[in-house]
Amino acid sequence: MKKLKNIKTSDAPEDYPTKDLIKIDKALKKPALAFLNKCKKKNDKIKNQYDLEGKNWTKYRKLDRDLYFGYHSSDTIESILNDRKKKN
Repeated sequence: MKKLKNIKTSDAPEDYPTKDLIKIDKALKKPALAFLNKCKKKNDKIKNQYDLEGKNWTKYRKLDRDLYFGYHSSDTIESILNDRKKKN
């Protein structure tokens, strides 16, 4: 799982309940967020991931992963959850 950058699945996002999508998103984003928070503690100038430089930026990009639904689709978990919020 560590070497995977982007994960694509042929399943429809409707097959997954919102709670499961949130859990999957947190599991994928947790290592990158933990690394970013560690960098923020070391350096007060870092406010978000775009403030990282050099090796820290490279490591953050390696830890940051996304899950895409469908074949040739750009639907990520964030976009699906936003669409579901708008519908409710």
